Amino acid sequence: MIEAAPNSVVRVYFLLKDLGLGGIPGESPTIVIRRRRDGLYLQSGGASFAGAAAQIPMVEEDALLLPGLYHFDLDLALADPSATDEYTAYMANDNPPKSGSALDVIFVKNEIGFAPGSTRGVYLFVSNVGSPLGVVGLTPEVAIQRESDGRFLDSSIPAFVSGPALFSSMTELDQANMPGVYRFNFDQSVDGSIARYVAYVKELNGLEKIVEASELDFRAEAQIAAGGLDFAGIEELADNGFGGLCAKASLITTPYEPLRYKVFIAPTSEISQDSDLFVDAYLLGEFRVPEVKVFTMADAVTPLRSLTSYTVGMRALDAREVEDDNEVTIALELTADARVRLSTGTLRTLQSPNV
Repeated sequence: MIEAAPNSVVRVYFLLKDLGLGGIPGESPTIVIRRRRDGLYLQSGGASFAGAAAQIPMVEEDALLLPGLYHFDLDLALADPSATDEYTAYMANDNPPKSGSALDVIFVKNEIGFAPGSTRGVYLFVSNVGSPLGVVGLTPEVAIQRESDGRFLDSSIPAFVSGPALFSSMTELDQANMPGVYRFNFDQSVDGSIARYVAYVKELNGLEKIVEASELDFRAEAQIAAGGLDFAGIEELADNGFGGLCAKASLITTPYEPLRYKVFIAPTSEISQDSDLFVDAYLLGEFRVPEVKVFTMADAVTPLRSLTSYTVGMRALDAREVEDDNEVTIALELTADARVRLSTGTLRTLQSPNV
């Protein structure tokens, strides 16, 4: 499944494999793209849709380094400007016995991602060797596992429970217009919070086998707009009375642990000339909790001085190295000099206890 924004370029991949032999280079697979709202097909050249299916050639990636991998670029600005739509992409290779087929569902929407509490479809395409059409009349099933604790969805309750995988039946879609396509609607309101899941799909025609696994990622729209993290920034800056500042923010959760909090500090007089506090020159460090005691400048050496105003900001950073983009800062004038630790002759910025 592919998510894309209007007017973007969507790259659809097709991996052509031989059983036990890896990818097959040097083939000439084609793709058929069907717009689901009206049943029309993308035509050669990628600029129009019509009633007749057009098999458009795909491009081989790299026969040596990526054998068997092919792609097609769907230019939505050219094919379907500003549309928020859904498409089905059928990919096939007409060279028996080196044949194969696959499917991708393309969702084009103004907000990329799925909000907690929403419903998301899990799709399976069962291929028919040598044809872009799929096999109808099957009874595939899917198991949804929550990544944070390994529990599986029991759709009869519904709730996530411990134990072995629990499978739910998938629904066959339109046999005439979308043969071989099956779907399970996962209503994430059973959790309703930020979470990630893995969907394991098995096809029950003969030997039971896991045929597909896909990741489901539920994030709030505000998080998506802020790089995946909904962090409000610094909320409190206080003089601790011992020549230092205490910066605080609210703890947030994310499926991409571990989370760190970056602290930026600069003299307010500098920030009034250069408004961008959130640069490496003012970065004090990264901390595991959003409550940090600050006694030095960003170089971790220069002590804070009394009767001087300092501006402090905080940002969150997750395990993917995704950082939020809040611009919240607080300025405060210090009342006393930072105290020097005579035993070492150095000053250190201290985190809160139990870090």
